Amino acid sequence: MGIRMCLLFLLTGTTLGQHLQDPRLRHEVWASGIERPLGFDFIGPGELFIFENTTGRVMHLRNGQVANELLDLVVGDRGGLGLAVSPDFANDRFVFLHATESVTGQDGGEWSGTRILRYRYDGEELVDPLTLLEVPFDPNQNNGNTHDSGTLRFGPDGMLYGLLGDKYRGSLDNGRIEQNTGLAPSGCGVIFRLAPDGTIPSDNPFANHPIPSVRPWYVTGFRNSLGLTFDPQTDALWFTDNGPDSYDELNRAVAGMNGGWLKIMGPDERDAVYFENGDTAYGRDDLVLLPGAVYRDPEFSWASPIGITAAGFVPARRFPEDLWGDLWIADFLGRLSAFEMSAERSSIVPPSLSADRVADSPAEAEEPRFGSNFGTVTEWRFGPDGYLYLCDYYAGFLRRIRPVVDRVEPTGIEILAGKLFSGSVEDLGGLETGELILHRPERSGQAQLQLLWQVELAYRLEANDPLQLEFDLSSSLRSGAGGTRVEAFHPASASWTPVGNHPVGTMLGSHVDVLPAPAEQWVEPGTGRVRLRLEVRAHAPAAPGLVGSAPASVRLQLNLNRARLRATLP
Repeated sequence: MGIRMCLLFLLTGTTLGQHLQDPRLRHEVWASGIERPLGFDFIGPGELFIFENTTGRVMHLRNGQVANELLDLVVGDRGGLGLAVSPDFANDRFVFLHATESVTGQDGGEWSGTRILRYRYDGEELVDPLTLLEVPFDPNQNNGNTHDSGTLRFGPDGMLYGLLGDKYRGSLDNGRIEQNTGLAPSGCGVIFRLAPDGTIPSDNPFANHPIPSVRPWYVTGFRNSLGLTFDPQTDALWFTDNGPDSYDELNRAVAGMNGGWLKIMGPDERDAVYFENGDTAYGRDDLVLLPGAVYRDPEFSWASPIGITAAGFVPARRFPEDLWGDLWIADFLGRLSAFEMSAERSSIVPPSLSADRVADSPAEAEEPRFGSNFGTVTEWRFGPDGYLYLCDYYAGFLRRIRPVVDRVEPTGIEILAGKLFSGSVEDLGGLETGELILHRPERSGQAQLQLLWQVELAYRLEANDPLQLEFDLSSSLRSGAGGTRVEAFHPASASWTPVGNHPVGTMLGSHVDVLPAPAEQWVEPGTGRVRLRLEVRAHAPAAPGLVGSAPASVRLQLNLNRARLRATLP
């Protein structure tokens, strides 16, 4: 990713205290002692593989501790650049690396090429390397030691996307397609898209181009992108780009997009001039567009670069609801910024001081920031637990950001008992949506229906000593009457204890129960689980008019999507 940065970006503030402006969030060091951590990806809860930039080692971390070394790859002076595991890792065990080669055959030797590699995890090591894509050293082009990018991500389509920085290629006097300066390919300054076996997807925007090296490209015309992420609500691809002394960008990609570099940085109408474009105000008509390509302005820009390093969308799981779906970014100086998305999620809601979608002043750049002093953030991902994990490159840390009040999702939902006085348990349906539909048999139109339904929810906590535990249940009965009884399992006495009784009305209602203090008494030692049991009784009155008609239904709506355990942790 071009870790050899200018001195401005070495002032990381790693010795200062980390700060989050939102009092609902907190941070902690999850792992330490990693040598220049860069790309990483999770293989399960609390378990990940991480790529060390300067050593080329891939380490296996489990619950914040190094479990073992999986690979020691010889890397060039640009090092290891990115890592991603297969979305079907449980079955295929594939791990993908973005790494540079060394001309000397030793770590740190002069760069001799960049490769996208696929390995297989055999349970102890990474084996069976396969090169999927290669950008070789080219004596006819610039081969500097920065602008490598490197981030790898799997898209919701199962394809591998990756960032290849421009490596200073494609200058005005040595023109290349990707930099909008010529007709020959440079191999750099693109987002590529590959199938996991390295083949070119048939729906790539340039899949049929006569030049084979063009066929993997998905986006062209960027300089040194580091942030790459997919919106889980729309599947849209977003990426960042870092300019020279003018304009950093936040972009929403489309297939075949041309970002404008090297002739355009920031919005086209700003006519940015800088050394690389010969201090010339170029426009979109001056770009080299491949067949079917389209230029797009960035969704947001910073007139004075901030050095963006990572981007990601807040998942709708652990964090406060007003943050769900926001787009977060990090920069080289360890600052974190947040952007709210528009209703259709095709753009951001611009901060109030930047209605033109450009931060022109320090005050405008400061407005979306919510965190500072997190070091040189080189990669981040939201983990299986819903928390944000981020690399602090020079300190060798993996940090974690999490809410103060934890929203814990059920680890298991199971119907323990179901009893119908008319019909059978199989008449229950729609559990996945949280709505149970009980069909009244045609022959018993005048009978009163009764339902006893019991469900157990098991929640797993990250900490065994919570300060407070709350259970939030939303439910309604669309016909008839009934009630819900909430019980909690007490591990020490191995018994179920009532913690709440609520009538179920015809309107949706939310019931919050606070489990009796001390809260830690409800956490199972060793497993970290909190077990809750709901008993729902529903009664449907007789309805003589339904005899002989189509079966009617008693609809008991128990919204399991909003049945949450909220844990206040120390």
